[in-house]
Amino acid sequence: MRVLSILQFSPPSKLCGGAERQMHSIHKGLVSKGIDVQVLADFSNVGQAYQVFEGVTIWGIRFPILPPNILRLSMIQSWVRLKRILRLINNNIGQVDLIQVTPIREVAVWGFWLSRALNVPWVGRVACSGSYGDFGYMNKYMSRNIFVKRLIPELLRSCSRVIALDQETYQEVLINGLSKDKVIIISNAVVFEQIPSNKKAKEIPEGGILLFLGRIAPQKRVTDIVKAYAILKQNAGTNCKRKLPLLKIVGGGNIEGLENLVNSLGIQSSVEVVGYRENVEPFLQKAIAIINASETEGMPNSVMEACAYGVPSILSSIPIHREIASRTGMIEFLFPVGDIKVLSEKIGNYLSMKTEDMIQKRNQCYEYAQGFTRENRDLAYLNLYTQIIEGFPAQYKEF
Repeated sequence: MRVLSILQFSPPSKLCGGAERQMHSIHKGLVSKGIDVQVLADFSNVGQAYQVFEGVTIWGIRFPILPPNILRLSMIQSWVRLKRILRLINNNIGQVDLIQVTPIREVAVWGFWLSRALNVPWVGRVACSGSYGDFGYMNKYMSRNIFVKRLIPELLRSCSRVIALDQETYQEVLINGLSKDKVIIISNAVVFEQIPSNKKAKEIPEGGILLFLGRIAPQKRVTDIVKAYAILKQNAGTNCKRKLPLLKIVGGGNIEGLENLVNSLGIQSSVEVVGYRENVEPFLQKAIAIINASETEGMPNSVMEACAYGVPSILSSIPIHREIASRTGMIEFLFPVGDIKVLSEKIGNYLSMKTEDMIQKRNQCYEYAQGFTRENRDLAYLNLYTQIIEGFPAQYKEF
């Protein structure tokens, strides 16, 4: 079986988010099971025309451009680039059995076209939901091109399956017109090669830190975390019984703006904007809590990774966060999106917990993470791809 995976970023880098890191982990898992995975990634992000990274073959290509309207010269340029991609596949990759696209945005248009040109099925993976999600993006940006706007319904109908990460993304796919038989939930997995023992995960680290881990982007609302921390630090009436830990912000993106905010609030001695780090495990080993203030998420990789280290999460009250909080005993620490005052109070309340209660929370988080193994995820993808490929000729005729 040969799978052609199309995504913007590969291999994972400081430019990418959790979806790309998760996809690379899936690619490695499929390769380990004997599947030939060939990745097409944007050359401007990859920087190489060809490489094999951790056993996964990655081709750097010039992605077509999706202009606002069909009268732009870039429409012709996009057609030329598509033909070049097809030539690369025919000359260098060979027969493809299935096309995988992440996310369902511009790359879905190219995946749809290639699936028709190669007469193979294609599968889309919804990376995120809500206003910053895949369908929100399609409606806001891609639909400006009247050709693409008319194409989107057919594109979605032609997709053999759409992979949702959780119930929220599943419902959003259904709302946007796909039938239940075309949608399947396959959750993300904890991608670490090794995780600590349960005994180690329950230990509260000495000199522990508060942690934000993830891509620094507007929808992540990292500035809310910084402002809430400043309130907590400056509020003499807080009920926090422990010494306020340092806050470390780890992730790629616009860190200069965050550093300026930290300096303007006068908390630079207590907040460190670390930036991107390839290895985040040392930060998780020191964390006593992770904070995620996002207004929208798919399946938050950083929160799942924190759970694998026994690190409880103080989360914004969005659907996937509420689900995680209910499973990890952290419902009482949810806060409304954008409410920095309540977030500050929740951090203070968490830090005021008894040691034995905090240990119990860490244990609940650790046990929750055990249900998200790479093996289960990879088998789910393998079984899905096998089923689609075996049933494709009949499905195609029916379509």
